[in-house]
Amino acid sequence: MENRSAKTRVALRVTHEILHLLLNIIFYCIVVVVIYKACTTAYTFSYEVFGNVTVTDTDHAYERQVVIEDHESTMSIASKLQLYKLVENKYSFYLRAKLANENIKAGTYVISSDMNYDRILEVITNSAADESKKSSSTTSPSATKSSTMSQSDIK
Repeated sequence: MENRSAKTRVALRVTHEILHLLLNIIFYCIVVVVIYKACTTAYTFSYEVFGNVTVTDTDHAYERQVVIEDHESTMSIASKLQLYKLVENKYSFYLRAKLANENIKAGTYVISSDMNYDRILEVITNSAADESKKSSSTTSPSATKSSTMSQSDIK
């Protein structure tokens, strides 16, 4: 009888060790998957902030008219651009806009889905119009006030 209980104890001990090993393997596999997912998400977000990101290529591009109101927040503008499918991620565009430290101007803009974040920021901050205003003092006030981008300005 005692011989049988010793065998039972050995079997329970072996079973316990096998289960302990399997649970450790499962735990570490989950940890590796979570770390991998976090790293790929961080890389993708970083690329969206600092890389050359567009929603579509030139062959499949579409244009949307975007109206930016006075005193509209940058996050609201980023949300609007994501809603119109002009940016991949509103948070990466928001961060890119904040890092650019440009003033977004109110107005109506035509933005294409093949524009990268820098080009979209250039359009909505009206940087090109500001440069031409500085270089040309003969520009009429109505021409500098207009913020609608023509087809030739976009490309």
